[in-house]
Amino acid sequence: MTATQAPVKPARLIWQMLMYRKWLYFADVAAWAAIHTFPLIPGFILREFFNTLAGASSLGLSVNALIALVLASALAQVMLRVAGALADIPHRFIMSALLRRNTFAHILNLPGAASVHGAVGDVFNVMRDDARSVEDFISWTCDLVGQSFFLPIALVILVSINAPMALLVFLPMVAVVTISQLAWRKIARLREARRNADGDVADCLNEMFESVNAIQVATAEERFVDHFRKLSEARREAAVKDSVFTQLVQSIYENAVQLGTGLILLVAAGAMQPGQARPFTVGDFALFVYYLTFVSDMTVFYGRVISTYRQTHVAFKRMIGLLQGAPPETLVAHNPIGLKPRDMFAKISSAPGVLNARSAEALTSAPSAASAQSTQIAPPFHALRVSSLTYQHPTSQRGIQNVNLELNRGEFVVITGRIGSGKTTLVRALLGLLKAQSGDVYWNGEIVRDPANFFVPPRTAYTPQSPRLFSNTLRDNIRLGFPASDDEVRAAMRQAVLEDDVNQFEKQLDTLIGPRGVRLSGGQAQRTAAARMFVRRPDVLVFDDLSSALDVVTEQTLWQRLDDARAQGYAATCLVVSHRRAALHRADRILVLKDGAVAEVGPHSQLYANNGEYRSLYDARTE
Repeated sequence: MTATQAPVKPARLIWQMLMYRKWLYFADVAAWAAIHTFPLIPGFILREFFNTLAGASSLGLSVNALIALVLASALAQVMLRVAGALADIPHRFIMSALLRRNTFAHILNLPGAASVHGAVGDVFNVMRDDARSVEDFISWTCDLVGQSFFLPIALVILVSINAPMALLVFLPMVAVVTISQLAWRKIARLREARRNADGDVADCLNEMFESVNAIQVATAEERFVDHFRKLSEARREAAVKDSVFTQLVQSIYENAVQLGTGLILLVAAGAMQPGQARPFTVGDFALFVYYLTFVSDMTVFYGRVISTYRQTHVAFKRMIGLLQGAPPETLVAHNPIGLKPRDMFAKISSAPGVLNARSAEALTSAPSAASAQSTQIAPPFHALRVSSLTYQHPTSQRGIQNVNLELNRGEFVVITGRIGSGKTTLVRALLGLLKAQSGDVYWNGEIVRDPANFFVPPRTAYTPQSPRLFSNTLRDNIRLGFPASDDEVRAAMRQAVLEDDVNQFEKQLDTLIGPRGVRLSGGQAQRTAAARMFVRRPDVLVFDDLSSALDVVTEQTLWQRLDDARAQGYAATCLVVSHRRAALHRADRILVLKDGAVAEVGPHSQLYANNGEYRSLYDARTE
């Protein structure tokens, strides 16, 4: 979530959502207007039925005819509700799907390192619960429209029969509106506190599941359990407060209705006494009681709708927070959603921002058809140039400052430096995973306007320090959607020096590696991510400390096999973040960073002879 957000105007956002599928919405409104207005007819039939029994019939219909009309009206109501459901259910799902689609697409369109702020569990709660709150309110607006037709007509009818009693019917509604206006701020605060507590618990569970081994090694099980208990208790308290207050307001609504009902009965008893100027018949009383049922339900419903509208303010505020400064209209933009799985995949894969949505690991996956086509017709890679690239992390104010870098086709360039010198920041800013604050990146002499969308396979592939693996087979983790044959997968595994490890697995390529690759060693996980890069054969391979979990022999073999691939016609260009001597000796050029700036540039022999920052770093290494 961001600290500052654009003002939230729920009414405007809801209106834009209603216009997304306006004809479906209008059909939904028409169906529910008919559903809520139709009870006017059975009310008159019941009035005539009881008047007929009392010998005061005005239409002259028989009892059997009136019973048939009652049954026919009941059947008509059932058919209307079926029609209403057929219109309402698709519209409901479309509304929540639009919110989730736009929120998700915008998050993916942000640089990878900044795509989500705050607890991941809270993000999922927002995408699930807050979108559903907005969906509920939009659906209920159809009921409001229908009831707005029923209430004035019913009021006119009841006033024409007995004005004082009619006013008592609608008195609870005034009370409900008044109470809702007084309670909405409290409801909004309690609902937001409950959602935040839910997010804290979900995020804690996520962290514990991801860090089981670390917790066990540190013998910190009891501390984590205690922490989880505290979060759960805070969540319970927030849920209880929210539920109790909501039920309290709801009970006030219902009691207001019951009070109105009692007053109506008292007035009706007096109105039915002999000698009244206008006789109040049994049929009139039946009509009042029948309409009272609907007015009572509507009164409670109005209170719920008003509360839900207040909650949509909180929901929109939380969802807009995920947009990180984007206009609120981004949330309700009229974009295709595709409800069928196949259509949904096609829409998402071609939607703006999906390619740069990849986390560092996913950048090695297959590009969309549009991206692949645009890349295939582009000229082959010759040179990559970075000019005055600057990025400062907002929290620590550390990063890189005015960094220049050149990478030519077929070169092996190494970025090195002390911990915190800005090596990873440089790579991520170059690839668009961090949005550079200044500077330019050029590909074949042409400026790259959108690095996050541009630097994807088959132009570049990237493996970060901690590669992302998924709970699937080894084959699927390497392919990750890329249409590679098993022979191509095995060739990529060999290039990543992974073939001996895989041959020892009982199921080899079909081995399930578990969540985040938990069944693999650190070196196997890094080489699996490297194989994912190699199978795509990109122009530029970007490694961020790939060899940190590899022994010296394996690392040397990996770099040697890259040289062999070059000799066989694959002119792989490598940009490598490393401090290992095997990489430094092989480098055509070494970029030495110090405090976020370039301290030295050159080959190993030249930099070592300079007796500067590089030599100090090199001599400190033992491998």
